[in-house]
Amino acid sequence: MNDDCFYSSCWWREGHGLWAKTGMSAKLPCDYPQSLMPWKIDAKLAPKMNCQPEGLLSHGKTDGWSWIAFWDRSVDQRFGSNSAFIVRGDHDFISVMQISRAYFPQIWKRFNFEVRMA
Repeated sequence: MNDDCFYSSCWWREGHGLWAKTGMSAKLPCDYPQSLMPWKIDAKLAPKMNCQPEGLLSHGKTDGWSWIAFWDRSVDQRFGSNSAFIVRGDHDFISVMQISRAYFPQIWKRFNFEVRMA
């Protein structure tokens, strides 16, 4: 299993952060791209849609890392709330979903919507 998988969003209360699988703030590897820091990606990776439907997923690759992002109000009910999973390496969206589900099953269980490609 990939040791570099992170979750960017709210863990158990409002306030976005970058989390490790332990639920603690992520200790990032030295080659983690600054472009994927939580304050740079919050609400910027999810699909660009005015209505922001929950679960609508985007996928991308940045500086050797792959990610999926989608609108999510499972913790923070405010418009603009979103989640992103970021995994080291070149992965398609299905692989990122599988890796992130293995690392963050407790997060995936709280989503009461279907995640689908935009």
